Amino acid sequence: MANLWQHQYIHHTSSGLLYHFFLSDKTLIACILKDHIIYDQVALVSNISEYAIRLDTKGKFHIAAILDEGQLIYGLYFDNQWEYKCLMRFDSKNTRFSNLTLFIVEDKIHILIALSYGPNTNLWILKHYYWDKLNWKNHRVCEILSEEYDMPFQADMDTKNNIHLIYRSKLGSHYQIYYRKYQLLYHVWSLPIKISDASNEHAYPFIFCDCQDSVHIMWATLFKGHYQLRYLELNKPNFSKINEWLNRVREIPRLKSDCTHPSMMQVENNLRILWKQGDEHFMIIKDLHSPSWSRPEFLVTLDKVNSIKTTVLGSHYKDFDFVKIPIAYGYKDIPSSILGIDKFENHQFLEHKVSAKRDENQEIQEEDIEESYKITKKEILPTPLEASYDLKQIFQTLEQISLHQQELESMLKNLYDENKLHYKILLETQSHIKTYQQKKSVFSVFKIELWQEIRNLFKKSESM
Repeated sequence: MANLWQHQYIHHTSSGLLYHFFLSDKTLIACILKDHIIYDQVALVSNISEYAIRLDTKGKFHIAAILDEGQLIYGLYFDNQWEYKCLMRFDSKNTRFSNLTLFIVEDKIHILIALSYGPNTNLWILKHYYWDKLNWKNHRVCEILSEEYDMPFQADMDTKNNIHLIYRSKLGSHYQIYYRKYQLLYHVWSLPIKISDASNEHAYPFIFCDCQDSVHIMWATLFKGHYQLRYLELNKPNFSKINEWLNRVREIPRLKSDCTHPSMMQVENNLRILWKQGDEHFMIIKDLHSPSWSRPEFLVTLDKVNSIKTTVLGSHYKDFDFVKIPIAYGYKDIPSSILGIDKFENHQFLEHKVSAKRDENQEIQEEDIEESYKITKKEILPTPLEASYDLKQIFQTLEQISLHQQELESMLKNLYDENKLHYKILLETQSHIKTYQQKKSVFSVFKIELWQEIRNLFKKSESM
């Protein structure tokens, strides 16, 4: 498995830019590339123990991090500007942290983190911190009895902004898998539901919500001395039929034993489950609307030294218009390489692809590009390329065009709203005029009838 320290975040823009966030000597680096050229990079914050990043609908990067001194900080990175503040402080000497997770819902913030206090390193407390635009609230979700270096939980959010949680905790002599759901509408967590069978040992839980809000849960079960993958799909989970869940657990087809570290992603309209068997990676695929999975496909042999966990921010990746990739694996030296999407077989093949890309840029020296990729432990290397300046100018121009486009879209929307309001007033005015005319017509008839009665009355009086 890739080291917990080795976790990078990437974001592809529609204009071909790549935002790359990663740790170098516990310092968070934000790097912007285009066509394999780094033309801007900055050190955001140092002494990071845990961190997580999310991208909102406005293109702002939200970053939460726990520093070595115990501060939980939260900040925004946008338009090459970085601002942050300290939310709270923990006792760093007696507290351990694991799996900091961040979710953004409009201007509301959800932070999940597992905390372990004192000498009992196997007992974790899962805390949920929530910002409702006015106050910070916190909730003690559950206690997790897990191993010291285990990943205590995994979480994902559906399109209705509910949080789905999966975790591994010891019950009796075996570790079991539990599921919980946070309902945003009521701000409550459901009771824990054990979805694994009590007679076996279970590990490596993973949870994923697709674009149709089906919940996919995967984990590994130790059966007859070997790990086998289990899979459960919950289509709009019905908590009144929990007993049926266990009957729907299926075994993922495998080529051989000891399958671990399952994960899932959505690419356009298909779902992909990936897992490891030693250093070998495998995948199965199915269409979003199909019940059947493909046969297992061997991807690549990739050891933990060269691999890195990767999260794709946003729903765009290269030529794909929609993806959801909370956790994937790729090569450490290649910022944008996702196992299960990009076609490669080994590290040499990847290097060959990058070299071929470099050859297309004849005006750029090869040694300069190699220098641009290097990040040392002592310093962040500047970009020494004159060509990078041109790209930066192009990027700034594109950003200005994008801002002008956003302003025009905002103006058009305001005009549309104003016209819509004027049209509504016009319709109401026409309705009032019509009503007035109807009342006037009725009154005219009444007036004629009344006048006729008065005339008849006078005629009767004269005749008498």
